[in-house]
Amino acid sequence: ILRSCGVDAEAGTITGLLLALETFLVSVAASGKRALLVVDEAQNLSMAAVEELRMLSNFQLEDH
Repeated sequence: ILRSCGVDAEAGTITGLLLALETFLVSVAASGKRALLVVDEAQNLSMAAVEELRMLSNFQLEDH
């Protein structure tokens, strides 16, 4: 997801990658834009991957 958004993030800890994603999403929101993630062929994802995607949907910035 980070590479697709043009974020240069080192493969490291999950915490570091999530922080990089959160930083990217905050910068997108600050510029008055929205980020959209489309997952094609989601039915082929493992349950663990679906759970990770679900957790990503919990990102919040102030009231949105």
